[in-house]
Amino acid sequence: MAKSSMTFRRAGWLFLAAPFFGFSTGALFPLVALELDRLGFGGAFVGSVTSLYYAGSMTGALTYGWIVNRVGYKVGFFAMAMLAGVATFALTQFDDPFVWLGLRFLGGYALGGYYIVVDSWVPALGTRQTRGRLFAGFETLRLLATAIGPSLIVVGATTTSITLVAIGYAVSFVPALFNDAPNPKAKDRRLSGGIAGLAQCFPFALAVAFCGGIANASFYGLSAVYANAGLLAYNAGALCGPFAAGFAMERIGPTGLFVFLGVVASVATLMAVADMHPSRCCPEGTEMAHAG
Repeated sequence: MAKSSMTFRRAGWLFLAAPFFGFSTGALFPLVALELDRLGFGGAFVGSVTSLYYAGSMTGALTYGWIVNRVGYKVGFFAMAMLAGVATFALTQFDDPFVWLGLRFLGGYALGGYYIVVDSWVPALGTRQTRGRLFAGFETLRLLATAIGPSLIVVGATTTSITLVAIGYAVSFVPALFNDAPNPKAKDRRLSGGIAGLAQCFPFALAVAFCGGIANASFYGLSAVYANAGLLAYNAGALCGPFAAGFAMERIGPTGLFVFLGVVASVATLMAVADMHPSRCCPEGTEMAHAG
């Protein structure tokens, strides 16, 4: 018991870093979508920005391990947090669409790097008996903060809002700075089968994960534009969704996540189709107010 509590004390500072990063990530998706909509860019461009963000994330996940192995967890976390913060703040300085594409790619790269650092650092702080609880606790804090993050859009898609997000990314490093960080030089480990091996053993699991990525990225990237002056409802959904999905997974198992998302998607589709018909209280030609 004493050893377990000591482990959680060692991880405490890193746990404080999770909400900052999660809140900033959750807030930035709708802010970016709303800002691009305000600047007059179409939905196709907003979708392209989102796709490039995840392209950066995938690149970061594939390459950032090389950086962490050479500079360690603390420096790796610092570099990732600063990159996320600078790339976010730079969004307030440029209106050029090509610059936005590049900056979102860099922001995505930082996200991929974040997962590489955390996936290595959190388990290294624990023992075989405590690693699962440590990681579950860390991800719970991050996801809760991510769900709360969209509430920042009540300020509007403004320079101030995006600047606050950039500060949140940068500040996330401060607690991590004080964390007790084991930093062994990791060996270059290669998966024998890689993606090809996974596809051979679990083809449908990979396909479901691929579909989940499509739905998740599309939702985060474009739903704020669809929701538009309905931002309160968006926030409420962001807060309730993770709890409901977690309950579904607890009752059904891991596949409960996709059952839940399938139900939500079906209901949303039916309501979207129903809402295509003008309401009596909303005469034709009435325009919705744009945020920001």
